[in-house]
Amino acid sequence: MKAFSNAVRSPLVTAENIVLLGFDPLQLAPEHWVYLLENEYKPYTRPTVKEDPAGCAEQALAWLQDRLDVIYVVHFDVDVIDSGESPLANYPHYAGLEFSQAMSALQAVLQHRKVKGLTLTEITRNNDPDGVMIVRLVDGLVEGMEQRKKL
Repeated sequence: MKAFSNAVRSPLVTAENIVLLGFDPLQLAPEHWVYLLENEYKPYTRPTVKEDPAGCAEQALAWLQDRLDVIYVVHFDVDVIDSGESPLANYPHYAGLEFSQAMSALQAVLQHRKVKGLTLTEITRNNDPDGVMIVRLVDGLVEGMEQRKKL
């Protein structure tokens, strides 16, 4: 791959280096779908991820593999998880992934050697007053990172 350069000031983040993994396809308006497809974004919807969470994550990473030297930020939004099982998000989603499915996909992502960063968003502490779900989430992340160290 070429050394990083942005001499022409082109966007750093483009459809070529973004994968959407686990989102609810019914939340998008038709014009949003048209935009994603016309601009060649790589979408893996919730129903697809539910069938094979780790497999979808591995396919997404394979698609990015030759496009990027580093996958700097994995953005994990907890509202992809079904709010009935994990109420951490600030906006409830009751048709989301099961917690175990989300962790399976996320842990598969964390195994990839090019992944160098992670952000967690949408965590609303008031929705988990006893901290049970936050601990469960952190435990899942730690497990994925421990597996990575073994590689």
